[in-house]
Amino acid sequence: EKLKSYYPLAWYGNYYYDLENYIPQKNTVKDIYSLCGTDKDGKITCIITHYSENDKTKSKKIKLDFGRKARFEGFIVDADNDAKKIKIPLNLEIEMPLHSFILLREI
Repeated sequence: EKLKSYYPLAWYGNYYYDLENYIPQKNTVKDIYSLCGTDKDGKITCIITHYSENDKTKSKKIKLDFGRKARFEGFIVDADNDAKKIKIPLNLEIEMPLHSFILLREI
């Protein structure tokens, strides 16, 4: 059985080693962390994490800005889901439950 921590490590290993470029991020929402890059075709891959030492922290709505319009597929790992495919809105506003990971891949 895969533990929750398996997914972000697998995502990193499966997607980030082949990326051509790192995208520096400016995280402006407390307890939100991200790692982003582009592949040889310029398509974006991003892992976003909502983590806090305070287990009473509420979920947070975030809005991503990659400086251009793009469509993404997304997968979430949280208390109830193990890499479940989720719909990513075109405006890139995403609700992040506490202790969750989201993988975004440009399509």
